[in-house]
Amino acid sequence: YLQAMGKNTEAMTEDQLAAVDTAALAKEHAEKANKKKDEAERKVREAAKKLDYIVRAARIEELPLIKARNEEKIKAEREQHEAEVVEKAKKAKLQWEQNVKDKKALEVHSIFGHLSIFEEKAMVGRKAAHAALCAEEDKRAFLEAEEGKLKRARGRKEDEERRIQEEKEAEERAEAER
Repeated sequence: YLQAMGKNTEAMTEDQLAAVDTAALAKEHAEKANKKKDEAERKVREAAKKLDYIVRAARIEELPLIKARNEEKIKAEREQHEAEVVEKAKKAKLQWEQNVKDKKALEVHSIFGHLSIFEEKAMVGRKAAHAALCAEEDKRAFLEAEEGKLKRARGRKEDEERRIQEEKEAEERAEAER
């Protein structure tokens, strides 16, 4: 305990060492250790309190700055959105004006008058192709129906033959047992 208390035991005589009360020395050592521990805890509490005050102060001081930055950002985004909407409207109007000019140019050359003739010619070919496809599909459906009828008839014939064969075998077994 003496060395733990920071005393030089080598410089002490044997009488001095014998005179030392070990119980009092242990108690003194425990008190110093508790005092150190209490002092460290007090310092930690004070540091935590200081940190809390600093954080609160920073929040209180920065809150208006954060709000101002947020409002500026919202304002800038709103202005940008409005500018984009105006720009889109201008582009749409220019496109519409160009489309009107193109239509007038096409009307001058009377393309729209000839368009109905072109459509009629195109539709004649399409109608003929459609009629051919319909006839082909009708023929395919008819063949498929006939094939189904034949398949069902064959099935019925096989079932009838199987039934007759089973009856003959049953009669033969009956005669053989008599």
